[in-house]
Amino acid sequence: MKTISVVIPSFNNGRFIDKCLTSIIKQKTSGKFIKEYIVIDNCSTDDTDIILNTYYQSNLLYIREKDDGIMDAWNKGVKNSCGEYISFCNVSDHYYSEYWLNDCLDIMESNPWVSAVYGLTLKIDEVGSKFHGIGGHRVIPILKDNQTPEKCLAAFINHSITWNECTAVLRREAIESLMPFVVNDFGSTLTAMRKFYENGYLSYFLPQIGAVTLLHYDSGANNHQSSEKEKEMWDTHYKKLAEYKNRLVNTGVFNYRDSKSNVLGSVMVR
Repeated sequence: MKTISVVIPSFNNGRFIDKCLTSIIKQKTSGKFIKEYIVIDNCSTDDTDIILNTYYQSNLLYIREKDDGIMDAWNKGVKNSCGEYISFCNVSDHYYSEYWLNDCLDIMESNPWVSAVYGLTLKIDEVGSKFHGIGGHRVIPILKDNQTPEKCLAAFINHSITWNECTAVLRREAIESLMPFVVNDFGSTLTAMRKFYENGYLSYFLPQIGAVTLLHYDSGANNHQSSEKEKEMWDTHYKKLAEYKNRLVNTGVFNYRDSKSNVLGSVMVR
């Protein structure tokens, strides 16, 4: 029986921790997988520690120590995990469907060329009264039925479509090829997503809502002061994607890997 490890970075978001962990614990895995929950808490000063020690002590691995942000927590979470599959769930997010993890794992178990599965994100405010959109909806007309290595690689190269950290489940080998994650870098998640493809891995899109993201006053996604920095981050991302595309075109081939990091097949790049 295989294990999926869910890593939850946490810092002063105790008001969300119960909803987040409950959605993970309730995930149905059809008896085929074991779930492991790992909270990496950056010494929160709110009620996070009390909640975890009172209600969840026997259900999870809880590491409470100073860190250098989310990517540092990712590094610690992966190093302390034992799963063949790994997912990252922000503490202010929660899974929408009780079958989300199972659906992702079924895809990867059936398709050796798939190293990550991701989906849509429902964005609402933290009290659930205001709808802020569906993250990833632009992917639906590009990637839906009959996904193949050729189609998924083209979506990445031509439309800059990558897996997202809110919903993605990834194979351990693919995650470890990205480590260590760069800390204290505003664009570190995008760097990891690019490196995923550069290392020969491919992702698969499930056209359904995988997670709910709660936008809140202390959320980076809701901080308008970061708009210039965010623009710079995306400009850098698209520039590096263009550079990678040019390298692929010059090479003429993309070799993709299986669950053991061995080359499984090739896609001709034009």
